[in-house]
Amino acid sequence: MIRLAFMLWVCFATSVACLVYGVGLEALLSSFFQLLTGNETVMESFHFLVRDIVALLVLNTELEPEWAKDYEDIFFHLILWLVFLGFGILVLWFVTTVSRCCHYRSWGCGKMKSSRRTRFPTSLAQWARLMICVDNLTYFLWFWTAFFWVGFNYWSVFGEKSYSFDPRGMVVLSWLLQVLSWSMIITATSRYKLGESMASNEVFFLTLTNIWRTTQMFYITAPLTLYSIIMGTSDFLRNRSFGEDISYWVGGDRGAVSKSIVQCWTLLLVCATFCTWLAFFIGLVPNDGVSSVLIVTFIGLDVMHPCAYLWLGPQLEKLQLPAFDEVDGDIFLQLMYFTRRCIFKVLCPAWWRNHIRRVIFSKVATGTMKWIGPVQHVCLPILTIFFPALGVNTALMLLAGVR
Repeated sequence: MIRLAFMLWVCFATSVACLVYGVGLEALLSSFFQLLTGNETVMESFHFLVRDIVALLVLNTELEPEWAKDYEDIFFHLILWLVFLGFGILVLWFVTTVSRCCHYRSWGCGKMKSSRRTRFPTSLAQWARLMICVDNLTYFLWFWTAFFWVGFNYWSVFGEKSYSFDPRGMVVLSWLLQVLSWSMIITATSRYKLGESMASNEVFFLTLTNIWRTTQMFYITAPLTLYSIIMGTSDFLRNRSFGEDISYWVGGDRGAVSKSIVQCWTLLLVCATFCTWLAFFIGLVPNDGVSSVLIVTFIGLDVMHPCAYLWLGPQLEKLQLPAFDEVDGDIFLQLMYFTRRCIFKVLCPAWWRNHIRRVIFSKVATGTMKWIGPVQHVCLPILTIFFPALGVNTALMLLAGVR
């Protein structure tokens, strides 16, 4: 059944690809409706509907008339995809209902009770659970989204942007994705709470810390997943080609390497943030790159806490001050004593590390970093009106969050 769910996901991904590139759906649905009605009435109705929608947009919005034909193609293929998706859901529901009847209806006075064993999904809820299993089994395939998100924003800081769109439409899209994303989060949280109250004693609830840790995990696990894929593939090939033992006791613990990877990755993101702001103040960032500078800053702040924890640790270091002879009464000797202590602290790396710990691990800094995620999800769609280039970044960020 997991293979069936994976095939279903492949079909959905194929339909999305057909929607993006505009191939396949029109010919398929045209043949289907022509087989049902014997003419092109349904497809012509879709064309009339799309023309009316685009004409309304031209009159009531700032949509340029020369773009009307492009928007007609966009809306037409979108409607075809929605119709295809609706038919697909109906077919899936029908097949699932038939499967339920076959599995839970025993003929022959109960002699076929063995058929009640589920060999095919018997409800849409079971399909949903299978899709969750497929997502858990193939989660490692999507590690590249974090690298793409970081690379895209740094390219947006210095690169030339050629896309153009209506900011108001992008704001509406951003808010729709916001509603979808937070609805999924709140629904999952409510479900866990219900299960906790009925059958479990575990405590799980939605807090700023949960959201903050989830965002940090998105960036931190990307290089670790890539490292795991590389080492796992290497171990498999060595075992398959040479018959080597690749068990944990022989291969050794790779925890130290994993920690070093995360240390370097988070430090790179933090240092790149400072370099980006330096380039901004120097004047190397174009005017339309300001929005990406904000996103890059949010990325650096998200990983700053784990970066400081891995490099410095949470405990303050004890300073080993040299023995200075403190002299009472003479103001010049006291000033010399104070100056020598200050010079020693300034030149002592442990003194600087302690101050970095006090700043980053303070309640004010930690609380501010926790609020960055929710605040940027609320503020960035609004800022799209003033910085249109921010719309693409916001949409991609929300899609990555939903994923």
